[in-house]
Amino acid sequence: MQNKHLALLQDAGPGFYIRRSGHMLQKRLGILKRRNVFKPTSLFPVSLQEWREHPRPFVFDANGITAIPKNPNPILQQKWDVLQAGHFTYFHGQTLPLASSDSWHTHPLDGYRYDQDTHWTEIPDLAEGRDIKWIWERARFCHLYTVTRHDHHFGQDHSAWAINEILDWIEHNPLHKGPHYVSAQEVALRVLNWLFAIHYYSQSTALTEQKWQRIMCSIADQIRHIHVNIGFSQKLVRNNHLLTEAAALFVFGCLFPEADPKSHLKEKGWKILRSEALYQFAPDGTYLQYALNYHRVALQVFTYAIAVAVKHQITIPVHMQERLHKALDFLAACSDSDSGLAPNYGHNDGSLFFRLNDHAYADHRPSIQALGQLLGRSYFAADLFEDTLWMAGTPSDEAVRKEKRTQLRSFTDGGYYLYRDGGHLTFIRCGEQKHRPAQADQLHLDIHLHGEPLVIDAGTYTYNGDPKDIAYCFGTAGHNTIMLENNDQMLKGPRFIWFYWTRCLQADWKELDDKIIFNGSIRAFRQIGSSVVHHRQVVIQKQPLAWSIEDTVQRPANLVIHQLWHVTDVFFDRCTITAVDENGQTLTPVLSDTYYAPTYGVKKHCRQITFSTAGKSITTHITQR
Repeated sequence: MQNKHLALLQDAGPGFYIRRSGHMLQKRLGILKRRNVFKPTSLFPVSLQEWREHPRPFVFDANGITAIPKNPNPILQQKWDVLQAGHFTYFHGQTLPLASSDSWHTHPLDGYRYDQDTHWTEIPDLAEGRDIKWIWERARFCHLYTVTRHDHHFGQDHSAWAINEILDWIEHNPLHKGPHYVSAQEVALRVLNWLFAIHYYSQSTALTEQKWQRIMCSIADQIRHIHVNIGFSQKLVRNNHLLTEAAALFVFGCLFPEADPKSHLKEKGWKILRSEALYQFAPDGTYLQYALNYHRVALQVFTYAIAVAVKHQITIPVHMQERLHKALDFLAACSDSDSGLAPNYGHNDGSLFFRLNDHAYADHRPSIQALGQLLGRSYFAADLFEDTLWMAGTPSDEAVRKEKRTQLRSFTDGGYYLYRDGGHLTFIRCGEQKHRPAQADQLHLDIHLHGEPLVIDAGTYTYNGDPKDIAYCFGTAGHNTIMLENNDQMLKGPRFIWFYWTRCLQADWKELDDKIIFNGSIRAFRQIGSSVVHHRQVVIQKQPLAWSIEDTVQRPANLVIHQLWHVTDVFFDRCTITAVDENGQTLTPVLSDTYYAPTYGVKKHCRQITFSTAGKSITTHITQR
């Protein structure tokens, strides 16, 4: 068997190893720390009065806000009540009380306190099985959208609450110190969300010159922090982190060019966004992180940046528009027209940065429609979502081109195969790992009926916690495919690293009059042998709707094949499932209770059905009742 590090060197490329090693060396030698010791800004060059008298174009203005219909609904009221009561909803799932003291640094699950006086380069982001994302979540300030929207829809003014929330964070988080500077993306989100809030409350009497200076000096320092450290995201991460950081530089550079004229923040940020639109989205519109929620995250970041670009009369290059149209088309194809629900595929860390609606967290339609409107294309035209009104304004008659709801779709660059017919969706993943894989999930299959998930992905419960949860959600065990004994398709490494990447050998659809046939093959389980090939054929009978899934595996002797299915509690009310081995002998299903994570940090009950054989194939039949 090939050495795992040599395999990763070949899979990821030597540049990844070199850049990663160089960064770790700089961190150990203190070089990174010395680069992050600049003095705080003492005076912001634009006064509050000047800003009010000469406002810079933003994603919305006073007239635009007035045009947004008011909808004082109970869902929004409840969200505001949670904040007022000193509680916080994490990752759009679990609501917990804030710590009575030092709430910005106290972990809400176990009470652990991060040191606010330690330089950020000396704080581990993944340590002791503790997930730092729970600390970061509130400090993103996405909850400011709840406050501003509540004030708009209910005709109230909680500007003092919002401004004091920002000032409290500044008071307890000195520059360069503590956990909230560890990730430049978190810094960028905070800046973008603060900018949104101060624009909404621009005329509030709660915003004084002193408070304006305090906030804007902090924003300027955080922007500089992003600018100094953006090379890390450019060279080692290059995903939604880089997009968010570039968007923050671009937006701040557009709004306040005099704050740092020598850095050319607008130009640098926009250059990165233009190039990354083409790099991070493949020609077929799929996203390099192999995760539908991160796909939405990336689109949301582009929405914010492009909304500002449009207001500043910056031309959106044609090639950038075309690639983003493809990206919108892919996510729209995955999303149900009525609920906006898409498969819970790939890493889902509960991110929804700029939430300007009261729809379910899993509803992708508002995000798709807002960017589509900015780019002149209409999506889900039967509904008008509030995100669109805030970010793109009232739709015009010119944006009439609608998304295609083609029944059979192949996205070969990313390796996604979709069949949608009425309220039914079959979703299959089978593609080449062109970028670092997220989860060991090749040939995974999802089935949704009438917008309701029945055969599902386990999702992503946590990034750093119980090793059993990591193994289940990241590994093959949480997906609807096969395992050999207890082996994942790839070998799990540290953090987000996988060794022995899977290879796609074949993937294609074929449509006949009465059925759809998918054939896909991968080379996998390289940690146990280089010759293991898994072939999956999926035959979808159109009327009545039924699925036949045959898994055939070439493998080393004496390894049992386990075919896994994760189903929601209503699956058995809607479907029947049976399986046979290569000789036509019925296989006995093993049912067990397990979970899936609809959002980060939340577990919901589901059942796992396992069929096993010592032979070389399993054929499973799923039939709608």
